[in-house]
Amino acid sequence: MNNTQYESLFTDLTSEQAAVVEGGVNTPGEGGGQGSALTLYSRPNTEGRVLGRFDFGGRSVVSRAGQDMSSMIIKRGRWEFYSLPNFRGKSGAWGPGTHNLASGGLDNSVKSFRRIA
Repeated sequence: MNNTQYESLFTDLTSEQAAVVEGGVNTPGEGGGQGSALTLYSRPNTEGRVLGRFDFGGRSVVSRAGQDMSSMIIKRGRWEFYSLPNFRGKSGAWGPGTHNLASGGLDNSVKSFRRIA
């Protein structure tokens, strides 16, 4: 596959489809995590809409959702977020707690993320 084909593969997937393909669980809605290891939000301070919930090792590529991602609740594990697809570019890692991506300089610019511990 050439780069254009790979790019098409990732950009044509919704965040829900990407989560399923990569092993995450994406169930948008309300509820502050409901036991999920990672819950992503569209606004700072875990406000706005829930963009997705992931329970294990999700090496998910985020295309459109990353443009809105501003905060998260991590209940388990350590997760790393990247400014470019395929786990490249500027990165920041967070463990359990409530976090704003702006604290790592990644507000609204996440293109990929994965669980690292």
